[in-house]
Amino acid sequence: MTYKFQHFFYPALMLLNFFSCSPLGAQQAPRQPAYKDTSFLQPFSVKYFINSADNVSLNKVCSDRNGVVQISSSKGILKKSGGRFLYPGELVQDYSYSWMVYENMKSIGLYQDQFVYADDKAIFSNAWAGKLYDRHSMPDVTVFCGGKDFSFLLSNGLSLQYLKGPNILWEGNSNDKVVDILFDNKRNVFWMLTDRSIEVFDPSKKTIQTKLNTEGLTCFAMAGNNALVIGTHNGYFRFDISTNKQSAQKSNLPCNDITTVKEIGNHLWFGSVNGAFMLQDDGKYKYYASKRWLPSDKVSDIAAGDGHTVLVLTDKGLGEIIFSGSTLLDKAIYFEKQVRLRHIRFGLNATLAGLKNGNVDLGSLEDSDNDGLWTSMYLGAEAFRYAATKSSEALENCRESLDAIERLYTINPLKGFPSRSFERRGFEISDVPLHAKKGNQDIKEEYPGNAGSNDSAGPWKHAGDPEWDWKSTTSSDEAIGHMFVFGVIAELIDVPDMKNKAIRLMDALMQHIVDHNMYLVDWDGKPTKWARWNPEYVNARPKTVGDRKITSSNIISMLQTAWHFTGKKIYKDKAFELMNKYGYLENLLRPMKEIGHAPADADELSKDLSDGWNHSDDEMYFLGYWGLYRYALNDTLKAKFKKAILDHWEMERPEKEAAWDIFTAITGVRDFDLNEAVWYLQKYPMDMIAWRVRNSDRKDIEFLPKNFRNQTIKEVLPPDELPIERHNANRFGLDGGDENGSSEYSAGDIWLLPYWMGRYLKVISAPDNKK
Repeated sequence: MTYKFQHFFYPALMLLNFFSCSPLGAQQAPRQPAYKDTSFLQPFSVKYFINSADNVSLNKVCSDRNGVVQISSSKGILKKSGGRFLYPGELVQDYSYSWMVYENMKSIGLYQDQFVYADDKAIFSNAWAGKLYDRHSMPDVTVFCGGKDFSFLLSNGLSLQYLKGPNILWEGNSNDKVVDILFDNKRNVFWMLTDRSIEVFDPSKKTIQTKLNTEGLTCFAMAGNNALVIGTHNGYFRFDISTNKQSAQKSNLPCNDITTVKEIGNHLWFGSVNGAFMLQDDGKYKYYASKRWLPSDKVSDIAAGDGHTVLVLTDKGLGEIIFSGSTLLDKAIYFEKQVRLRHIRFGLNATLAGLKNGNVDLGSLEDSDNDGLWTSMYLGAEAFRYAATKSSEALENCRESLDAIERLYTINPLKGFPSRSFERRGFEISDVPLHAKKGNQDIKEEYPGNAGSNDSAGPWKHAGDPEWDWKSTTSSDEAIGHMFVFGVIAELIDVPDMKNKAIRLMDALMQHIVDHNMYLVDWDGKPTKWARWNPEYVNARPKTVGDRKITSSNIISMLQTAWHFTGKKIYKDKAFELMNKYGYLENLLRPMKEIGHAPADADELSKDLSDGWNHSDDEMYFLGYWGLYRYALNDTLKAKFKKAILDHWEMERPEKEAAWDIFTAITGVRDFDLNEAVWYLQKYPMDMIAWRVRNSDRKDIEFLPKNFRNQTIKEVLPPDELPIERHNANRFGLDGGDENGSSEYSAGDIWLLPYWMGRYLKVISAPDNKK
C-alpha cells in the first residue's frame, strides 16, 4: 500500500529551545528558561454531512493522487461540497463522470493512488485513459483489492474471483464470509479477513490457506511489511506474518469496539463505534471524538487524505482532520480574530450563545454573572500583548474593554460598586425566568421590566437611563479580576488617560470596600452574598475551609495594589491590620495540603463551602497573585508570599494548566512547568464550541478513587480531548458540553491571557523575525 505522506505525526510534547531571560527585568534572579516559538502541527476539523432525509449508508472513503476525495455509498459515489473550518459542507452526488451515476456501483478502492471502482459488471477506472475495464461475473461483489500487474481479487462474501485483463484466472470460495481484502506486495499474496478467520490467497498457486481462527474479527490492516493489525469487538491484536503468531489482545483503548484500522504515516489509526484514535509513539492514544472532530462518533472507515489530513467516515458524514503547521503566534492571531469577530458585547468579553448545531452565524452575545471577570482577563491579555509588542490594535482593544469595565461602575448609582453586567432593558439573558424555554422577545412581552425590576426578586435593576439595566449581587471573583487588570494597566500601559482611569477605578472599588467595613454593599444597603472580606465572616470559617484562605489572600492583594498605585495610606494600614491583628497573614500562608472538609461541628455554610476543591478559587488565587507578589508591602512579605504561591502551584501541577504555570513564573523560579504550559497552549482546540464530550467510558485512562480535589484520573487529558472550559473549571472533568453545540466560548480569557502573559514575561518568545 502506498501512502501520500510519511512521518508527519509526532508526540504532543515539544522540544523546548531554551535561552536565558528575566521576566521582571535585569534584576530578577534566577534567570528563567523560555520557549522559542517554532512550528508544530495544529489539528482542526472540517465536517461534511449527509442529508438525514436521504437515508444513505456510507461505506468507504478514498483520496487519490490528486487529492480528490470520493465516498462509496448506497446511492453511488459521493464527493465533498463546500466546507471550511466551523462551516460544515455536505456530501453530494459526484457527477464528474455523468455516466457513472447510472452504474450499479458496488465499491471503491485505490490502485497506484488512482480511483478504481467495482460495479455489477466490471472492475474499472477513469485513470490510465480509461483502459482499465476488466469484466467479472459477480454482480453482487462487495469487496475487491488490486494485486501485481493490474490483477484483482474480488468477493461477494463467500465466492471469490481472481482476474487480470479480460480473463478470470481463478474462482473459488472462502470458508467464511469475507469482510476485507489486502494485498501483500512483499509476498505477492492476498490476505482475506472474515468475521472469524484470517485467510491467505496465493495467486501463483491458486490456493487458499487459513492462518488464524478466532471469533469476533471486524477489520484489519498491514502494519509495515511483516504484521497484520486485526480489530475486534473488544480491542485489537497483531498477527506476525513470518511466525504466524498472535500477540496479546489490546483492550485498554478509548473504545474497544473497533470498526476499521489503517496505517497512515507510520501510525495506526482506529475507528470505533465511539470515535477515532491514533496510536502515538509514546504508546498513548490520541482520541478524536465528538462533533468537535466528526459528524458522528460511529466510524465506518478511515483513509489518508491529501497532505497532512486524515479522512474519517462516519454514519452521518465525513470528518476531515487537517494538521496544519502553526506557531503559537499564528494561533494567537487566529484567536484574536475569533474574539473580535464574535465575542465583544459593548466592549465586554462574552460567550456566543443560542447556536444551532454549532453554527456561529446564528448565535447571540450573552450577558453573564462574570462579565467583569472574563473581560478583566481578556483585557489583561491585551495589556500584556501591548506591553510585549506595542501593538496599536492591542491598545485600542484595551481602551474599549476598559471603557466597558468603567461603565460597570457608572451605570449604577452606588459609589465604587461594580455591576456584574449591563444590558439594554428587557434583553437580559442570565437569571431571567423562562429564558430556557422562550426567546428574549417573549420574555420582554410577557415579563415587561422583569429583568430590571427594583424589587428583591431578581438581580437586574433599572439604570437611571431608561434604556439600560444593570446587574447587582457582585461577587469577590469580579472584584479580584478588576483589581488584577487595573494593576496590570497601571503598571504596563504607558498612556496617561488609560493608566489614570485604571488607578481611579481601583481606588473607587477599594474605597467602597474599606468604607463598608470590608464588604461590597449592594443597592439594598446589604453586603452581597459572595463579596465579604470582613474578619467576622472570614475567621468564622474553620481553618481547613478554603474560603478563609482565599478571601485573606485576595484582599491583601487588592489592598497592596491600591496602596502601590494610589499611595493612600489607608490601604497599607488596612492590609497590615488584617494581617497582624486578624490573622490574615496566617490564613493566606496556610499550606494547601491543610485545606479540606470542614469539621463535623462546623456551621452549614462552612460545610457547603468545603464539599470539594473549588476551582473558581484557583482562578481567584492566581489572578490575585499578581498584586500579592509584585506589589508586596516589603521584601519579607514578598518572600512569604512567594512560598505560598509555590505551595499552591505544586498542588495544581497535575492539571497542566498554562495560566497557573505562567502566573507562577512571576516569582522568578526556574521551574514553573514551561513544557506543560506550552503543551496546553498547543493542544487547546481551535474549535471553541462547547460540543458534548464524553471520556468517562474510556478504557485507556486510569481512574482514581473519589477524592477532595475531584481528580478523576491519574494523568490529565489533553485540552482538545476535554470539554471546552474556562480556567475556573476542573481540568480533570471528563464529560461536558451539549450535543447541539449551542455556545462558543471566547479565547480571550481562556487562551490569550496565558499566551500574552508568557510573552510579556519573556518565557515564551515570538517566532524568529516576528513580534
